[in-house]
Amino acid sequence: DACVSGAGITATAGLTSSGVEAALNLPSALPAISEQGIVLLSLFAGIEGARRALDLLGIRPLRHLSVEIDRNAVRTVNSVYPDAILLDDIKELDEAVLDRHLAGVDPTFILVIGGSPCQDVSGLNAQRVGIGGERSSLFFEMVRVIKLLLKERWKVYSMTENVASMSNADRDIFSQTLGLIPHRACPSGFCQVRRPRYYWINWVVRSSPGVQVEAK
Repeated sequence: DACVSGAGITATAGLTSSGVEAALNLPSALPAISEQGIVLLSLFAGIEGARRALDLLGIRPLRHLSVEIDRNAVRTVNSVYPDAILLDDIKELDEAVLDRHLAGVDPTFILVIGGSPCQDVSGLNAQRVGIGGERSSLFFEMVRVIKLLLKERWKVYSMTENVASMSNADRDIFSQTLGLIPHRACPSGFCQVRRPRYYWINWVVRSSPGVQVEAK
């Protein structure tokens, strides 16, 4: 996670009973999708956990833009989701690129999901420099892209994710920039993985059986 190179990998043998119940209730927690469908824009896409989540919910996007610079991750996405439009640098994702790849679709909304690099804000990094660091400051590129979409009058739902071990000061910068209060979540109640995270979500997330939701 907070290392200079490489990545953390977690695995679980299955969900707890609470996890199964929460998964079954997930569709009711999403914004309503009409017959027009949605567009998925994954920023810092990795191996496309966002698209996989939609798979599990039975949702196939009208169009899928996947933005990831790591070539190994890109090869994986290309293999599993050959319909994805692969873009390799969020800094080059400008108005012209968005217009070109969104031409011809009229979705209910665009779902923007991304977890910007955490190395500079992670509490596991003894040398962390905060949100102003070269890697973690890419968060502001995500905000820039969302503003571009809104400028073009697209309806946008977004979820931004990052480590819960960041300082309160960095958390507040995320919150003030997005205009959202984060939810703090850890999957340990649903599976055998402890991975606390903050999620800034711009739609209403309600409690459901087995899941108590409150902003932090």
